[in-house]
Amino acid sequence: MNDRDSEYLDEVTLNIFQLIGSPNKLKMMLGAKNFVKGYFDQDNHLGIQFKFPRSNGINYCQLTLDIGSDLYCLKFFNIKGLNSTEVSTYPNLFVDNVRQTFEQKAGLYFSL
Repeated sequence: MNDRDSEYLDEVTLNIFQLIGSPNKLKMMLGAKNFVKGYFDQDNHLGIQFKFPRSNGINYCQLTLDIGSDLYCLKFFNIKGLNSTEVSTYPNLFVDNVRQTFEQKAGLYFSL
């Protein structure tokens, strides 16, 4: 990854945290931890992933931005030890739908 890609990743990461809350807020509200930013597939989806206490059979979230369409993809996983199961995927989310989709699926809320 070159400097330009790194800067773009940082910009996207900041935008995602503005959308759902800062890492500190996510730690407080969701018990989130193990934050990772990066490119997560070959389709140039970049964003963040994090772990949270098990809720509704899931304990891991990946939120990425599709650079080409400017839409978000929200994936939920159940990770236990070395076993990872993708539970559900919500592609092509508009920015307005990200929080609502997370809260409905996870049963956890970003704000009181």
